[in-house]
Amino acid sequence: MRGKFIVFEGIDGCGKSTQINILSRFLFDLSKKNHVLITREPTLQSEQGIQLNKLLKNQTGLAESEVFLNLFVGDRRHHIENLINPTLEYGGIVICDRYILSTLAYQQAQGQNLNNMIAKHRGLPVPDLTLLFDISPEHAMQRIDDSGRDQKTLFEKIEFLKKVRLNYLELSERLPEHKVRIIDASRSIEEIHKKILEVIKKERLFEDI
Repeated sequence: MRGKFIVFEGIDGCGKSTQINILSRFLFDLSKKNHVLITREPTLQSEQGIQLNKLLKNQTGLAESEVFLNLFVGDRRHHIENLINPTLEYGGIVICDRYILSTLAYQQAQGQNLNNMIAKHRGLPVPDLTLLFDISPEHAMQRIDDSGRDQKTLFEKIEFLKKVRLNYLELSERLPEHKVRIIDASRSIEEIHKKILEVIKKERLFEDI
């Protein structure tokens, strides 16, 4: 039986990482049948992913959006072929921090054509559930500042994140096949986890929830 593919999406600073760790532990403890893989994009397992991580740490200015788009798509195809699909075929649960919607939301904010980007992703696996963590860019940036992280990534600019947030919300309606469910990421850690479990139960992803 093919496994389940759950994606966490949202602007930088929305709190995805915390909830990914909580959910993965919950699912792992839920049943001995559950094998859980946590992964993220961009990866550091492909040439494109390595180049992307270097570009994202570069604060001198945005590279051309076409460059980012092609690198993200190339890294994603490598990720799917070498890690995501094999895990799903094994029957495992894949929890991925960012996936197709991230590229659509961020690179659309860079000026890329949405229809062209959707076409580039045609044929790639669609998640069983996408959890979109929605939060104001101001709140997200405050979280990033409070984290004490020394260096922000290239896209962690408030005006840019405002565009990305709007793109995410529009994509949640435009791409129903991704099964996007919006989570209020401004709430407490405990409240967010509870809401995630409610969504998973409603979607009937697992028999034990």
